[in-house]
Amino acid sequence: LDRPIPAPRCRSSCCKPAAECARVQMSSEDLPAVLLEPSWAFPGDVPAEPGALGASFDMPSGPSGSGGFTLCARLRRAAGELAGGRVLQRGEPPNGWIFQAPSDVGGVIAFAAGAREAAEPQGPPAEGEAPVPRGEHDVGRTRLDDGEWHHIAVAYRGGVLSAFVDGRPDGEAKLEVTAALGSELLVGAPLGADGSSASAGGLADVQAYAQGLSDEQIAGLASGSRDLPTGIPLVLKPDWIVQFWKGRIQGKTEAEWQVAEVRKEVEDALELGQDAARRFQDEVLCSFVLELLAHAQQTCLTARKTSVFVGIMWNIFATMHGRSETTVRVGEPKGVSECFLEYKRLLMAHTCIAAGESAGALGIFSLPDVRQLTEFVSGTLFQHFVLYQSVLVCPQEANVKQVEVSFEAPRAPPDLRRGKLRV
Repeated sequence: LDRPIPAPRCRSSCCKPAAECARVQMSSEDLPAVLLEPSWAFPGDVPAEPGALGASFDMPSGPSGSGGFTLCARLRRAAGELAGGRVLQRGEPPNGWIFQAPSDVGGVIAFAAGAREAAEPQGPPAEGEAPVPRGEHDVGRTRLDDGEWHHIAVAYRGGVLSAFVDGRPDGEAKLEVTAALGSELLVGAPLGADGSSASAGGLADVQAYAQGLSDEQIAGLASGSRDLPTGIPLVLKPDWIVQFWKGRIQGKTEAEWQVAEVRKEVEDALELGQDAARRFQDEVLCSFVLELLAHAQQTCLTARKTSVFVGIMWNIFATMHGRSETTVRVGEPKGVSECFLEYKRLLMAHTCIAAGESAGALGIFSLPDVRQLTEFVSGTLFQHFVLYQSVLVCPQEANVKQVEVSFEAPRAPPDLRRGKLRV
């Protein structure tokens, strides 16, 4: 009872108290778009009658301007289709909000909420854009009824609602948005007069974030970029890993998640199997990633960290094909020491230490994570590096070497008849 209570540790099992290790937990403002996790999402196409979704998501509560949010979706509307397409709604303004696209009047992004102040002049329309009339709640300026798919988004930051089309800023307005307590979340457009729905086949991948995302993050969501600022692409996104864990690995033994159906799912996600000549090599890569996914799930590694680490190891496999700079033989592939140095560089560039010391680094992993993951790759890839290199980099059915060797004729032994007996 006399012992002091220890200070709480950070959630990533770091060696420092939480008060001293804030940089371990990256803020959402620093994350690239590919690592963002929505607060609520409706993946895939929105059906004609999705129904009410209960209290799935609402705006962060608080005074106007204190709670930011971001709503986005992919939309396609043809000219002359049902106007006033609803993307998301909860409650009725002013005691609620409606995210609408295209709007009834201008065919642009619209948002209905509480009181609205006059927006700043947006200047003349950009090249290729026709001027459109501004309705009471129109925020955007680009017409969306052209029959093409568009990524649309609205971000509420500091009391200002900004609209985005295909990742580009498209207008803004000052609005007061309040939470709609007691109302259900609605997605998709209501039925039209002829019984059709504007959302049928034309609305997909609706997402909501409980913070106002930056312009760069919204542009990344629109483009679907998988690249990190550190220079590596994510071959498996965090949301895919979460769904894979829930549907495949959760509660199953190693033999159960090595079945052909599970392997095929991983191969498709990694885009393997496209070259029939490298079928065996693809199976080796798939087995390594499967083992890594199972290890990460068993050690409670988050989907975000797992996604980044898979990207790092995918980069190491590509590095193995590079030409060595240390071997004396010209054309030799990179050896184990060169690949391990590259692994060390990439892993440290994604740690909490590097995030505070170098620009472009990401604080994804804590030091315990680094030790745990390094133990895994040391016992798998680097312990059997020559075998992996022989299979992935220098595959061959047989290795036949022909060498010409010449021997001198042996000298004849001495004539025993001329020998003398020694006693």
